[in-house]
Amino acid sequence: MFDTTWVAELGADQACAMVTATQGRLRESEWRELVLAGHWATLHDGETVTGRARAGAGAGQAGAAGAGGAAGGERVVRPGGEGTPEVAEFACAELGLVMGCGFIAASSLIRDALDLQHRHPLMWQALGEGRARVWKARQVARLVHAAGLTREQAWFVERPPHRVSTRCRGRRSPGWSRPGSSRPTRTPPRSGAGARTWPGSSPPAGPTSTAC
Repeated sequence: MFDTTWVAELGADQACAMVTATQGRLRESEWRELVLAGHWATLHDGETVTGRARAGAGAGQAGAAGAGGAAGGERVVRPGGEGTPEVAEFACAELGLVMGCGFIAASSLIRDALDLQHRHPLMWQALGEGRARVWKARQVARLVHAAGLTREQAWFVERPPHRVSTRCRGRRSPGWSRPGSSRPTRTPPRSGAGARTWPGSSPPAGPTSTAC
């Protein structure tokens, strides 16, 4: 059991200093765990699997990646998204044993570590510099992974917002008005049974960018 008797003796200033120090240690500890998970994947990359039997994309079934892939044997999988390296299938389960956690938790950690390292270089750098929390970065990586974005699209996600928003600053598509503005919002003419039509053009697509 961890000793916590010293907490009762802390004053307000001391408690504040301890909380701040604890956050710094948490950032470093979480970062080290993430880096180690990525290194574990490197130590157990696809080249370590004999027979080179591959897991089918999305189907979870083995496919022929080379002659000699024994049925029921270890396969080569890609836990991360596009652009991340392949890993031996049993690496996640083995890491779970070492960490004392389940297969899903270990697999998720390796997936997020590979995604952040190879698909989100800016976040990876920020984590290494202690400027971000691992759990927040992992949430972003999971959302991007679940959306099926390519590596290039993943890079775009972490671009500074001002680089995107300034492209359309002060611009609005026709028929749009700012919230609270006295300028009435345009509406297309009606024809037929109340249907709206847009003569000579297709309906407006809305704001020029979702980032604005």
